[in-house]
Amino acid sequence: MERIISSHDITTLQYAVDQDPDKIAFRWGTTLLFSVIQVNERTMFNILAPHFVRGGVLNSVTQDTGGSALHVALQHRVRTVPILAWPLMQLGIDLNIVSFERRTALHEALEHGHSDLAVKLIEMGINIDIIDTHGLTELMLAITNEAVEVVHALLARGVNVNLRDETSSSFNWSSRTALHCAVRTNNIDIIDAILNRGSQRPDLSATENHLMAVQVAEMLRFDNIQAMLTTAMNNIGAGLGGV
Repeated sequence: MERIISSHDITTLQYAVDQDPDKIAFRWGTTLLFSVIQVNERTMFNILAPHFVRGGVLNSVTQDTGGSALHVALQHRVRTVPILAWPLMQLGIDLNIVSFERRTALHEALEHGHSDLAVKLIEMGINIDIIDTHGLTELMLAITNEAVEVVHALLARGVNVNLRDETSSSFNWSSRTALHCAVRTNNIDIIDAILNRGSQRPDLSATENHLMAVQVAEMLRFDNIQAMLTTAMNNIGAGLGGV
């Protein structure tokens, strides 16, 4: 069956399904699910989708990464449209499956440049406060990739802007927050959004390797960002809030 999938032999696949649909659903379901996701082929997916649901394999995970079919679908790079991600979401795949590296489907969407699907995942209620084993939250990834629309969507959902990277594997970024990531992009729109558009005030005193965000801006000579953060800190000290 995997050879049929890899060769894009739609006629033979349809014949096999018609001959023994129970075998497809209950014996081959998981294998076929990940095979068709890998080849990123919509017609074959449409043939098999009802059997994935009937066989209860839609939320299966891979043995090597613990990721779901949605994780795999989203790993197609930005120039290759992950055409099966949205159909999987429409079928009702569990959005909150977390891989062995603590990555959500939202991490994958952002890592591979699929901002439109990232926004859809946020709107559909995916967990938005997961720190992966590399110390990255979904918000940090959105900021690093300068996906402004995703940052806004996360803030509108009430994302926790003060989650910290405490992983030993990322020593150079020890204890960074989303605001530290934002400073390093030198993107004023993102800084403004974090300071003013979220439901939670960022902790301006949080340190990354003993440096507050304003000190990182000063070190990098991002004068406009440094000025914004200095104003924000002064306003908070005066009880005004915001910038």
